[in-house]
Amino acid sequence: MGSTTTRSSKPELEIITKGQYALEKVGILRNSIVIKTFDVKGYKEELTLSYLDNDYNSEQGVLYYYIRVTQINKAIA
Repeated sequence: MGSTTTRSSKPELEIITKGQYALEKVGILRNSIVIKTFDVKGYKEELTLSYLDNDYNSEQGVLYYYIRVTQINKAIA
């Protein structure tokens, strides 16, 4: 579900999502700010993504990431 790493390298996120309904979009948040959004095409209920945060040094202190998934019925996970 998560891991901890040092700040010496660019964070690479491996994201695996599975919804009860088809997915509409997947958002990546860093320190509560949306940094990337992926629109899901084709009414998929599962999606696997990779994201390399090239801009991770723009913020000071501890970084935390989370994923926000929106399904086509507007339910959020």
